[in-house]
Amino acid sequence: MVKRLRVAFFIPTLSGGGAERATATIAAALDQSVFDPVLLLERGGPKVYPTGPGVRVVSLGLTRSRQTLVPLVRFLRHERPDVLYSALPHLNILATVARKVAAPRLPIVVSVHSNQDRELDSVRNGRLMRTVMPWVYRSADAIVAVSDGIADELRPIVDPSEKMRTIHNPIDVDQVERLAEAGIDHPWFDGQHQVISAMGRLSPEKDFASLIRAFSLVVKERPMARLLILGEGGQAEELAALAQALGIGEAIELPGFRENPFAYISRSACFVLSSTWEGFGMAIVEAMASGTAVLSTDCAHGPAEILRNGVFGLLARPGSIEDLAAGMFRLIDDQALRSGLVEAGMQRARDFDIAAVAPRYAELLLQVAAGASRDAGGRS
Repeated sequence: MVKRLRVAFFIPTLSGGGAERATATIAAALDQSVFDPVLLLERGGPKVYPTGPGVRVVSLGLTRSRQTLVPLVRFLRHERPDVLYSALPHLNILATVARKVAAPRLPIVVSVHSNQDRELDSVRNGRLMRTVMPWVYRSADAIVAVSDGIADELRPIVDPSEKMRTIHNPIDVDQVERLAEAGIDHPWFDGQHQVISAMGRLSPEKDFASLIRAFSLVVKERPMARLLILGEGGQAEELAALAQALGIGEAIELPGFRENPFAYISRSACFVLSSTWEGFGMAIVEAMASGTAVLSTDCAHGPAEILRNGVFGLLARPGSIEDLAAGMFRLIDDQALRSGLVEAGMQRARDFDIAAVAPRYAELLLQVAAGASRDAGGRS
């Protein structure tokens, strides 16, 4: 019997953002006659994202990242994975240090899911992390950038650059389509309102404040328009207060996290991503797969790459209230434009389907494992 390749996918939780969702999707899609996938969670908590049958989940059960190193070293020594795959900057650092301590020959793949320049400016210890990241990239056997924009950003500090490749975040298109058809009970979806939906963490980089200000221009001209922002985060009260201050509180709803956001998005007139920066923009692909026309800011990195510079959706300047309002007006008022973008977008979403993306991850994991075996043989 051929030994399966044990791959430990190291992520914070199963209820976080796009990186966590994408990693869980990849682990579940690998051929289990070849791979033995393990989702290694830094923290516990609710498991919102499905893991798939045959994917083992191990939680270190921690509450703070500074507690992670020793349990991670212990896991690597006990489980002896064949490949370690990590996502997000702080876990990439911890994984690289733990590998050096516990298993120096263990191949490691680090993935980069965000605009590093902007993210490291916005997190605690970002300056220290910025100093350490070049060492992490040099130490990695392979680096996955989830968009060409991220790859271009990293190329000057990755040596050799051949170890880096772009593999887009995947989604399960069939699953999104099924979830999009689920019934919902909400008074706005009555055929009379034009609902504009958005989704993401309620945090500054998503710039929902600009979206709300732009929507205030729309609803004054289109009184039946409504804005639904799905997600949780520290800006919830601030954004609700902004809507009230603009006199449009009754036309905006921030209902928090929804386990099935696609049922709402699929029934919306359009979906808007208003971010000032992204790493990829998975919500755009999910909205297209839901059958909804998309308006996105042309921020670094990802949206223009996904939308092919406006072929599959409308683009607006980041932070431009006027551009966002103009795009919403167009999508509300122009049924032919909206229908064309829906049809094209659903086809474009298939380019990011897990069936198309998983083989690229499988190929990479097999390559780094084979490379490690050759190196070990040469040293023995």
